[in-house]
Amino acid sequence: MQTLHAGAPPGPARWWLALRGAAARHVLLVDALIAVVPGGSIVWGTLGEMSGPSGRPGWPGTLLVTAAAAALLLRRRAPLRGFAASYGATLAFLLLGYPFGPVIQLAGLAMYAVAAWTPTRTSAAVCAAAAACYLPLEAVYRWTGKPPFTALLLTAAWLVLPWLLGAGVRAYRAAVAEAAAADRRESAYAERLRIAREVHDVVGHSLAVISMQAGVALHVLDRGPGPPPDVAEALRAIRTASTGALGELRAALSDFPGPDGTRVPPPGPGPGLDRLPALAASVAGPALDVDVVVEGERGSIAAPVDLAAYRIAQEALTNVVRHSGARRASVRVAYDQAALRLTVTDDGPGAAGGARGTGRGLAGMRERAAALGGTLHAGPRADGPGFEVAAVLPRGGAAA
Repeated sequence: MQTLHAGAPPGPARWWLALRGAAARHVLLVDALIAVVPGGSIVWGTLGEMSGPSGRPGWPGTLLVTAAAAALLLRRRAPLRGFAASYGATLAFLLLGYPFGPVIQLAGLAMYAVAAWTPTRTSAAVCAAAAACYLPLEAVYRWTGKPPFTALLLTAAWLVLPWLLGAGVRAYRAAVAEAAAADRRESAYAERLRIAREVHDVVGHSLAVISMQAGVALHVLDRGPGPPPDVAEALRAIRTASTGALGELRAALSDFPGPDGTRVPPPGPGPGLDRLPALAASVAGPALDVDVVVEGERGSIAAPVDLAAYRIAQEALTNVVRHSGARRASVRVAYDQAALRLTVTDDGPGAAGGARGTGRGLAGMRERAAALGGTLHAGPRADGPGFEVAAVLPRGGAAA
């Protein structure tokens, strides 16, 4: 059996998650650093060269680099406007005769932001338009001083490669979001399945008891003109079973979220093994005796295990009422240090026809046990006529 641990991520992932969390909490600071660090290094590194061939002063170039860097502050909120400003300032910087070089990094960062934060088709069109605008100017002014093919490669390096990287990041984010949505859908489905199983167990058991007790009442009434005491007992059992079913059904359905996403707390804790005597009493009647035997100290039992054990006993007794034709049934609970052992047996001939060997009820019991790391066996008794359901559940559930 494979066990999944939802603990702390491994070492290499922890620092990365911490860095991402810090960046998400200080978005403006991160954007400011992205704008200031490359912009400042470009101004500082090329300030001595910011004089055109005709002795042009360096301050216009400084202003253009500053504008191209400041436009990066818009990379999240308005990436298209930020790229337009950064790209325009870069072209103006080159058209004024300042040197081709690190200044193109600013427009490349802006292109990455466009690809990462806008639809792929839009960003691809922007990248193609920017390249189509730059290449003719490069052919005329020869900013790079390289042959045309090399200039084309440089264009790909400072425009296309950032676009590819940003588009890849956008696709990764979309895949992560889709995986998270799929996990939410799977969790919602599992929750609906759990609630449906609870409804099946509650309603199926109670309706079986109601049917049996009503049949007993009708049979007794047919035997004589007066209402014997057995009729009142059977009718009281019908009332108890139906009332309990309605209460448990409300508790199970209260787990559904409301329109605002909040959950209504259940009216009380779910049933557990402490309610076995009441469960046996609801099933027992003139035609069926049910005994409950408890061995060992109950101690600490995880709530899901307690509920699952009760539901397994409930479903097993429901099958006794429906299919067995038994006169006696027994529910035995044995507690040991690591697990609880639940056994439900009857002496009915119904198992010979295979009516209880297959079906949704037995499959549901096995699923409940397996979900908690336990086991369940159901089949004809080895020590005589009848049927047996035997479950072993760890005290702490699947983690035990």
